[in-house]
Order: sequence, then structure tokens, then C-alpha cells
Amino acid sequence: MADYMKNIVMGLLKRVFKIDIKGIQLQNKVLSDKTKQLLEENATLEKKDNILIKENTVLQNEKKRLLDELNSNINESQQLQESVSSLKQELTLTKEKVKSLELQSQNHIIEIGKKDNAIKELQANIQALESVDEDNEKISDEQMQDQIDSLKMQYQNLKEQYDSINKEYKDCKAKICTKDAIIDILNKEKVELQNKISELSKSVPTIEKDNKVKTDSGEQKIIVGEGSMITIEPIGNTNLGYVDKTKRTIDTVIDTDTGLEISARDFFAQPENAIFKVRTELQKSIYLKKPKLVCKYCRQAVKISGRKIERGKASFFSHFKDSDECDYKTTTERTRRDINREKYARCNEGERHKRLKNKIAELLEMTPGVSDVKVEKNVIGNHPILNWKRPDILTSFRGQEIVFELQLSTTFVSVIAERDLFYRLNEKFIIWIFNFDEQDEHVNLDNMMAKDIYYNNKMNVFIFDREAQKESEERGELILKCNWLKADGSWEYLNENSSNGLGGTFVCLSDLQYDSTYKPYYFDAEQRYIEAHPEFQSKISDIEKENKRVLEELDELWRQKQEDLKTEDKLERLSEAFELDAIMKSTQRYVIGKKDGKCGLITFDGEIRIAFEYELITPHTGWYEGTKDELHDLFDNNYTLLNTGIRRIEKFNPIGNKYVKETDGALLWGIMTKKGVPLTPACYSQLEIWSSDKIIAMRNGLYCIVDFQGNEILSNYEYISELNADNIANVKCDGCNGFIDSNCKSLKEKSRRLDNGMEKFLQMDKWGIEREDGSIVVPSKYDEIGSYKDRLVGVSGVSFSIIDEKIDADCPVKVEYISRNDRKMLIFKLGKREALMNLRQQNKARNLGLQPQNMKELYFSFVNVERSLLYLSAVPVRGEKQQIKIEDKDIPFGAIYTGRFLYKKKDGVIIRELNGIKIFLHSSNLGKYTVEELEKSKSITLKKIDYDQFYKKHIWEIISILS
Repeated sequence: MADYMKNIVMGLLKRVFKIDIKGIQLQNKVLSDKTKQLLEENATLEKKDNILIKENTVLQNEKKRLLDELNSNINESQQLQESVSSLKQELTLTKEKVKSLELQSQNHIIEIGKKDNAIKELQANIQALESVDEDNEKISDEQMQDQIDSLKMQYQNLKEQYDSINKEYKDCKAKICTKDAIIDILNKEKVELQNKISELSKSVPTIEKDNKVKTDSGEQKIIVGEGSMITIEPIGNTNLGYVDKTKRTIDTVIDTDTGLEISARDFFAQPENAIFKVRTELQKSIYLKKPKLVCKYCRQAVKISGRKIERGKASFFSHFKDSDECDYKTTTERTRRDINREKYARCNEGERHKRLKNKIAELLEMTPGVSDVKVEKNVIGNHPILNWKRPDILTSFRGQEIVFELQLSTTFVSVIAERDLFYRLNEKFIIWIFNFDEQDEHVNLDNMMAKDIYYNNKMNVFIFDREAQKESEERGELILKCNWLKADGSWEYLNENSSNGLGGTFVCLSDLQYDSTYKPYYFDAEQRYIEAHPEFQSKISDIEKENKRVLEELDELWRQKQEDLKTEDKLERLSEAFELDAIMKSTQRYVIGKKDGKCGLITFDGEIRIAFEYELITPHTGWYEGTKDELHDLFDNNYTLLNTGIRRIEKFNPIGNKYVKETDGALLWGIMTKKGVPLTPACYSQLEIWSSDKIIAMRNGLYCIVDFQGNEILSNYEYISELNADNIANVKCDGCNGFIDSNCKSLKEKSRRLDNGMEKFLQMDKWGIEREDGSIVVPSKYDEIGSYKDRLVGVSGVSFSIIDEKIDADCPVKVEYISRNDRKMLIFKLGKREALMNLRQQNKARNLGLQPQNMKELYFSFVNVERSLLYLSAVPVRGEKQQIKIEDKDIPFGAIYTGRFLYKKKDGVIIRELNGIKIFLHSSNLGKYTVEELEKSKSITLKKIDYDQFYKKHIWEIISILS
């Protein structure tokens, strides 16, 4: 009744007032829906607004951080500019000091020249006084000796002055070398600072640019598989409105971590930053040989790629260039039509695979002893690389887990081997099952893939075809058809009625053998096959060895992973215990962390080994480097301080490193090993590799040779050149030039063979004598060596001495004619001094046709060490009378003479005998008497006690005196 009345009222309203009640109700419903939708959109907008507010706060904080960083960089740049200015001032002062030192050096050289001239004048005066012939007695011996002593004293004073000036010159030269080295080091530091300033200058506009542009993008979530979602963080610069028209060969990949399939279309629809973040992780996983994404069809690793015409844009998945063949690899040269046809065939095959898999699972449920049958269930492994697999079927049979893998299409050997290994590691038996009822052109037992299965399974192959399925249904359990390869290469069972001509015997799970290979088999045909094919045994052995090696590697990886987990736990505890702001580096031994802006090193036992006071700690092989205030401290492998206050470190192969340290106000180099252990102190202004095992260095302005152990082999050389092609270097030491080899052995420059077989040789501008066997008779330390009587005379500078070594040979000396003096004696330069030739010896030379200018080699004719006299002859004079002839037999031993004091000499006195004979009494033979007592005596009684063969002199002693 109510509905009737309602309809009447609605009719009247419509006819009279033209009001459509139903229309109004419909409009109300639409408006209600719109209101609800607007409320929902409003709530969504409010959420987005909150997100934008949060993002804005984050951006403001980031802006503040970047501004602080910018100000910090500007301050650092200003500080660096100030450092450069300071270095420039220091360089200017250093250069001025160098100029001053060079000026002082030049003045010293001029002064040395003046002193040399004065010395030459004195030497000329000495020679004029010494030029008294041995037969000339116009000047008394005592007066001559006094003049000589006076001149020698003057000469000695001048020589001391010369040595002092020369030392000052060398010190000045050493300072100049040190300043040059400091300038080089400061120039290097200046260039580095300028480069750093340039880099900071470039970074300033970059920071400003980054600070300006920040775009919003809400957080996105992309579904990539069943129940799996990838969360993409907000980024800017996304291509809004971009329509993806990319045609991809690989349309689906599999995530190895989850086992889920990921659509290429959905993946590349993500924002660009999300794609490139995955791309980076993908590259890392490939490098670690743990592929994250694999091709759905061949299970090989894939990478993210882009087309050349769209450089910088990632748009599709691709295989690696050296990967195995895959139907979907872009380099297969197959047409898209062929690939699509194959995809369609595989889809059909997928349906067959699913149908057979479910049928086998159904039959297993009926099989006695079988329990817990699971289809497409993930199996989690115990090793970090082979961490999971998804078999077609997983079940338990009599307490043992068995997986079944249907093989209806070809696959790669690597896939077969990996699955075999995975299930073996996890103690699960694997049975590979074939079916040839349909599409047998894709798979047959002649395929390499199939052979890889049955060759490693005692030659057994298991087939689930229509006959096996029928037998299974009749017996109420899973029945497989088993066949095996015979020794002649044919199959045990043949069935001409089957599509592939292959038969077999029906077997159930209880008929199979289960051994340590985790590959069940029915009949062991392997032994017979090996007997017929012995080479097959080596292949099996190789496979077992390879499996063993892989297992060992996996065990090691597992151990390493456990260690890494322990390390991560220790790191977390250390970070909390020491309140670290950041961990800069960690190993199995230590952690380098940052606390309050300073770096330090902590060992895993919780001990601080390097204090938190460094701006940076750099680990090296066997040592550590701590940097603070632009200086470096070095620690050994046990964290013991090796060196401190180092200014600079450079590679110095093959030894290790060289370092700069400030020593006494100078920047000098030192050497240290690859482990940071100092080999030398910082004392060298120059260090360079000289040979394969030696270094050339400069210390205090003088050259040195240092071995790779830091030992100085040669020191204080004025010059050492580089080695030439013959491994010989020019050297100069103490003003003498010479040659050394790469072993720093001094080389002989000249030699002259003597008539007794010995050899006179020149080495480092010094002469020596050696025997025929190379043994040294006289070391090379004389400016000249010549024979005199049966001895040798060695000349050094302006002095000379009699060498004790006797030599039965004539040894000439090299001379250079200078001039003739007032007494018509010839003056020759001999080493660094002068020698004379008297008139008698000149006549002998003239008779031989020799002129003074042609006299290059002469012999000693007279030598007197006490009076510093050297006379020369053109011919050897060993057989001639060389002094007043005094023979030992002239006065017998024990003879007694009486005489009176005549005069005093420097080293003795002269006694005149009653018959007029002069007797020399050496001061060492005065005994208990003094010279004063002898002068006052009336007579002196002497006795001959010995005879000096070299000087041809009698030796006397005092018996008594009469006062």
C-alpha cells in the first residue's frame, strides 16, 4: 500500500511540477560518490603535502650543510692562498741567501787565488835557497837551515790559511746545495697547493649549482613479482610523460636472491636513479661472481644496457659478450619472428612441463615410503653462493630427501652442474627425468646436455612417458622407465614401437641404489663402459677432482662469510664502545675510526694503538701513515712509532720510499723501506737511483754512493757522474779525478811496466806500485813515485818521503820543464812541487841529445829529506856516486876518535877530528850529555858503533868529554 501511494505521489510531482524524483536520487548518488572521491583525494593530497613538507625540511638541511661545506672550502682556499704567499716569501728569502752565499764563494775563490800566488812565490824562494849544489859550501849549513826553516814556517802558515779558506768555500757550497734542494721541495709543495686551490675553485660553483636545483618526486613502489615490491627513493630529473616504446629481447629476468620473476617493462618504468642504483649493485654482484639478475631462459647473468643513439639511458637487459649461447642473446643473429616462434613453443612446452610435474607429484603421493611432496618449493642452501634452488618436486623417501627435475628442453651444462653440486652439498638426491612423447626434436639423448646427465649417473637415464605413466597408474605408485648405455655405445633396451625407438625396464623408487654421489641409479653400467673406453676414467677422475675443488672453495667461502659476520659484530660493538662518529676502514686486525673529527686506530681486542689525533690514517703494506698539521708520523706493523715530523713521502722504487724532514732548518731527504722502516736519517739534499743496487746522494754539498740497505759505500766526493754504457763513472775526490765502476771500485787509468816485472799505476790521480800478480807493493797515494838507490821516493804535495819498500828497478818520474834559475839550474814541475837538475846532470843529458823541453821522464839523482832537496838526472844513476863516497870499511867498527865541537845542526852536532875530518853526531846519540856541555868541552872522545847503509853514514856514540 505504501509503495502504491509513493508511486502516485511521484507521478503527480512529475506531471504537475515536472519533478523527476528518480533523476534527483540518481544525481544525489553521483554527488555522494564524487564527495567521497574528493575526500579520498583530499586525504591523499594531505599525505603528499606532509611528505613534501618533510622533503622540504630535508632539502633545507641539505642546503645548510652544503653552504657550510662551501664556506669551509672557501676558508680552506684562503688558507691555502696564504700558505702559497708564505712559501713565495720564503722562496724569495732563500734565493737572496743563495745569491749572498754565491758572492761569498766567489770572494773566497779570489782570495784562494791570491794565496796560491803567494805560496808559489815562497816555493820559488825556497827552491832558490835549496838550489845550492851538493858540492857548494859558500853558505854555511846552519845559516841555510835557518832560512829554510823560516820559509817553511811561512809556508805552513799560508797553507793553514789556504785550508781554512778552502773549508769555508766547501761549507758555502754545501749550504748552496742544501738551499737548492729546499727550493726544489718548496716548489713541489707550491705546485701541489696551487693544484688543490684550483680543484677547490672548481668545486665551489658545482656546490652552488647543486644547492640551487632540488625537485620533488614522491616515493614509488613497483611490483616486480608475486608478493615482491621494490621501493624507490625520491629523486629529481625524472622524464615525466615518457612513453616506453623499447622493443626488448629479454622480457623477463629472475632475481636470484628471491627467486621471483621481474618484468623488464615494469623494471625500466622506474625512475632513472632507481635503475642505475640497481645497475651498480648488479655490477658488484657480477664482479663477486654472485649474479643478482639472470635470464629467465638460460639462467646466465644479465646486465643493464642502453642503445648508442640514446647514450646515458638504460632501457633493456642484455647478455654478456662472452656468455654461452642463448636463443634470446642479441648476437645470435636470429630474427624477431624466430624468437617469438620459439617463445610460443616454450609456452606450449611450459604447459606440458606443468602437466607432467603435477602428474608425477600426484603419483608420488601414492608411492609407499614417500611423504611431504612439494611442487616448486624453494630449497635454501648452506653456502653463500649456491644459496637456493627451486626444484620441480621435493619429497622425502624413507627419511631421505629427493628432488625431481623434469628436463624437456635443452639447457646449459653450467645449469646441470650447478644443480648437481647444490643438491650434493645439501645432501639431497636428484633424479633427472626425460619425456619424449612430444617435441622430441628439441631434446634427445644425443644432445650434449643429456649426455652430461647420464654420463655422470652410472650411464642410467630415467624416462616418464605414456608407458611409464600407464604402469604407474596400474601399480598405484611412481614408476619410471630406466635404460642404460652399454659398452659399445648402444642402449640396453630398444623399443621400435616408441617415437624415439627407446625402451627400458620399469623401476620404482625402492629399486634404486642411493650412494654418496647423491644420484640414484638402477644398474651400474659405468664399470663396463670404462673397461671398453679407458679414457673415460680420466674424465670421471677430473670431474671428481673439480667437484672436490669447488666444495673446498665453497667451504672456504662459507668460513669467510662467518668470519665477516663476526667482524661486523665486532665493528658494531667497537663503534659503540668508543663512540666513533664513523669507521674509515676495517680489516681482520684493526679498525680506523673517526672521533670528534680526528682519526685513530683500534685493534679488535679493544686497544687504542694509534691515538685519535690525526686528520688521516693511511694503511700501507707493513706500515701505517698518520697525517696531522701537514706532517706525517710512521708506524710499523705492530703500531710502534718509526718516524715522526715527516714533511713529504714519495715512492722510491725498488727500495720503498724517500721522505723529507726538516733537519737543522733545512729540508732534507732520507730513505725508508716499503714497510716504512728508516734506512737513513734525513741528511741528503739529493737522492737518485744510480745503478741496479745503489743510490747516488748529496750530503753537505758532497756526493755519496749509498747501497739499498742505507750504507754509505763512498762518501765526501766532490763529483760523481752517472754510469756510462760501460758502467763506468767519472769521480773527483780531494781534488783528484778518476774513474769507478758500478761496484764503486776505483779503476786504474795509466800504468808503466818496470824492468823487474812490477807495474807503476795511476789511480784517482795518485801513483802506486803493484806486483805482476796484482798484489799492492805501494798503495796509490802519491803524486809521483821514483826510484832512488834501492828504495823508492814518494812525493805528496810539496813534501816527499823515503818509502821503506826496497825495489830493484829503475822507476822514472813524470816532469814538466818550467825555466832556468840564476844559478843556471833547470827547474822542473814534479807533482805539486819543483825539482832541480844541476850543471853536471845537464851535461849528461846534453850528451844524450836531450833538450829541457823534451825531458818528460827523469830519475832522482840526489834526495835529502831533511833539507827538502830533490835533484834529477836524465838516466838512472843507481850505479854512480850519488854523495861523498863513504864506505863502511873506511872506518872499522869500534874505532875511537878525539875531536872538538865545531857547530850545532838541527838534528845533531858536527865534531872536527884532530886530523881535520868532520864527524856528524846525531842528537839521538848524545846519551847523558847536552849540547851546551859539548860546546864548553875542550875535547870529545867518540866511538863508531854502526853504519847507515841508505845514507852512507857512520853512527857514533860519546865515550867521554874533557871540560
